[in-house]
Amino acid sequence: PEVAADRRKLRFNATVAYWENRILEEYFGELLRASDYRWPAEFEAEVRQHARTDEVHVSWVSHYLITAVNERQVFWLTLVSVLGLLFLGHYLGRWMPERREGAG
Repeated sequence: PEVAADRRKLRFNATVAYWENRILEEYFGELLRASDYRWPAEFEAEVRQHARTDEVHVSWVSHYLITAVNERQVFWLTLVSVLGLLFLGHYLGRWMPERREGAG
């Protein structure tokens, strides 16, 4: 039982490492090749041997990463920002001391 659990853990970790490294290679390949974090060929072969390369991988690292914004989201973000700034201006304007004429 313990050996089977270790194998499952190895397969899971190798699968995650394999696919996350593929994402890095795809989007940051040039940077990765120039860094010390590029996998040696032997290590990559070992990881690939244990990984499940036939399944679709959903990265939890970038699960909540916003990669695109549509026009509707831009509209609402702009509207909320403008209303927030108007509210802030009104709120701060009430608490600012009034300027006296001729002061300066």
